[in-house]
Amino acid sequence: MKFNRISIIRIAYCIVIFLFSNIEATAQNNEFLKKQYERLEELLLKENDIEANRIADSIIKLSPKGSLDHDFLMILHEKGKALEFLTRYVESLNIYFDVLNRSKKAKDHFAEALTYLSLARIYDNLSRKEEFKSNLDNARSIIHNYDINYLRAELAIRSASYHRFFGGRDSSLFYTKQGIYYANKYQIKKLIPDGYLMMGHLSTKNEEKIGYYKKAASIFRKYKNDFGAASQYLNVAHYYSRDSNYVNVKINLDSARYMIFNKYSTDLELYYLKYRYQSQIAEYYEHFGKLDSSNYYLKLSHIYRDSADRVALSDKVLKYEVDIAVLKEKQQQSELKSRSYYLLIALIAASTISLLLWWFLRKNTNKNNIIQRKNEVILDQNIELERLLLHQKKLLSEVHHRVKNNLQLVISLMAIKSNASDNQIFKDDLEDIASKIQSMSLIHEQLYRVGEFSVINISDYLTDIANYFKDILKNDMPIEIKTDVNNEINLNIETTLPIGIIIVELLNNSIKYARPVNDHLIINIDLHQVNSEYLLAYADNGIEITPNKKGLGTLLIENMGRQLNGRTTYLQTAGFSYKLLFIQKQVSAIDIDPNNNK
Repeated sequence: MKFNRISIIRIAYCIVIFLFSNIEATAQNNEFLKKQYERLEELLLKENDIEANRIADSIIKLSPKGSLDHDFLMILHEKGKALEFLTRYVESLNIYFDVLNRSKKAKDHFAEALTYLSLARIYDNLSRKEEFKSNLDNARSIIHNYDINYLRAELAIRSASYHRFFGGRDSSLFYTKQGIYYANKYQIKKLIPDGYLMMGHLSTKNEEKIGYYKKAASIFRKYKNDFGAASQYLNVAHYYSRDSNYVNVKINLDSARYMIFNKYSTDLELYYLKYRYQSQIAEYYEHFGKLDSSNYYLKLSHIYRDSADRVALSDKVLKYEVDIAVLKEKQQQSELKSRSYYLLIALIAASTISLLLWWFLRKNTNKNNIIQRKNEVILDQNIELERLLLHQKKLLSEVHHRVKNNLQLVISLMAIKSNASDNQIFKDDLEDIASKIQSMSLIHEQLYRVGEFSVINISDYLTDIANYFKDILKNDMPIEIKTDVNNEINLNIETTLPIGIIIVELLNNSIKYARPVNDHLIINIDLHQVNSEYLLAYADNGIEITPNKKGLGTLLIENMGRQLNGRTTYLQTAGFSYKLLFIQKQVSAIDIDPNNNK
């Protein structure tokens, strides 16, 4: 087939057009990624971490798999930062490790140094000194070797943080001033207020601290970072209170309140800021003798603190997961550095195994091989079963912890309602219900604390109930609660809960109705094993006014006794006495009778 001159010119023209169109498309894509990176930086500056994470995800999904492009690496790094600010540290570490490996392949020194600094920041938050310093040193080496001046501000601020906790104040102060200089020089918005915040932490005089915190707050407001500004207003209020300047304390607390309570979010930082505000305003009202207002805000602070606890991951679990992620990355890095060595070892091992396998096949029958494989499967199943049991135990511990926290939250809310009411009957009813809920909460507290989820030490449990009544109940007479319980008795939850409710009702009855001769109420609680049964004995020294008919409390005590198949004895001599002889409830896998609908 022959081509004339015109055909060749046309083909060449098409090729040129194709190449230019690809170049233009690449340029447009790079421009798009740069604009999205700037958008993500702005969102993270305003601490809109959830939106930043969402946008980063959508961009990554549209990008080529395994890309080493610089702009893409920056987008991927911003996703890691968003997860970091959301305290999802394990996910963030995995993203940073991915960016680090890609930047090394692409010889992108900027992305590599930036990622080392981000890793140092995470390890700073986790108080992991060794990893903090090693990543900081890696970043410093790259920045100095390749003159990456834009990252000198971040390097200085991170170095200041390291020396603040593990070095000395003078070194930390030196690096902080250096960080502020570079942050202003290169207009790195995020780091400018961070520098002044660090100066506030390092200052030794209240006046200087207040000045730096105010400056940081002003810059945070300029960048529309309400959380950052609110945190500084709370810092300023705290140090004004030290100087007894309560006019400025109230002004700064009001500024913080405006920025905190117009936000609707489940973000951990917001809960923590609300907790700080409620605690400080409680102290403010306490100073002026407004104890009702002080107690009200103090209780609110506890609610927000509990909310923060529910949102935050357990420190032990978080650190355990971080340890796994760090260990995995170290293993991968070690494998990359020693690939040839491991390959040689693998070849030798493969050869050895092959020889052994050949010998084994010669010496053993097919039947023995089948038995061996079955044993290996059983071993793997046992290992997996053990892992699942450990995981289940961890989940059960978390469940009991959360149930306890939720019950405590309900008690706190009931206390707030009680304090806000003038109806004494309503207040008494709420306190009565709260004591019953507390008896349930104490069970979950002990299960979480001990780590045993099938049985409860009845001595510790009854002591906790007695201490609870000693702490919260107020009366015009001295109250002494004595417990004599065999410390070796452990009962299941189904038995312990009715006992707890019985004791709570009896305590409430004694405190409300008992009238001791000497105005000194003494209550004795005993529980011992008698052969295969258990004897619960309760007594007080009060002269009790017995109602004409049974109240709800008495009916509840009797019902709980029936649940335990117990035999009850009441005595009214010099004081009130109650005895219950019972056996431990047996719980089967199926405890519902469809015929009786129990």
